[in-house]
Amino acid sequence: MKAFRVGLVLVVIGLVSLAFGWRLFGPRTILVTSTSMEPSFSPADQVTYVRSKDLERLKVGALVMVRSPRDRQEIWLRRVLGLPGQRLAIDGSKVELDGELVDLTSVGLPAGTDFGVVSEVVVPVGCVYLVGDNTATAIDSRTVGPFRRQELAGVVRSVKKVDGKPK
Repeated sequence: MKAFRVGLVLVVIGLVSLAFGWRLFGPRTILVTSTSMEPSFSPADQVTYVRSKDLERLKVGALVMVRSPRDRQEIWLRRVLGLPGQRLAIDGSKVELDGELVDLTSVGLPAGTDFGVVSEVVVPVGCVYLVGDNTATAIDSRTVGPFRRQELAGVVRSVKKVDGKPK
């Protein structure tokens, strides 16, 4: 009987640990609330992301969730344009990464996106250069500088558009 109770307690502890771990590390779903990623994403689109601060696995064009520098409770959807150590130069819709021209559509950005002029920047170690697709309204690395690893909330796994179609 004692072994049964010990086993039952261990099962309960395991289930509570699993539920707690899922809450901390499992996927999260939030709604897009701004126009900063239009036309790719609209307010009310659902974004599912997993917590991660692993910069080594990111690629240019990846979608990430990042904490706002203005309000740490606010989380923004942004696109990676530069990784640690990369040299980035932007002139309008011409983006060079380590001296090579980037095809914006190949990294998920709308063709002809105009970023304005950003003097050459080398993305610091432990940081990423993030942009919003809607350059007219997005607050991103063009205005606040590269985002530190600690500011990343996670990496986007899926997006469900308002029209119900996955992106």
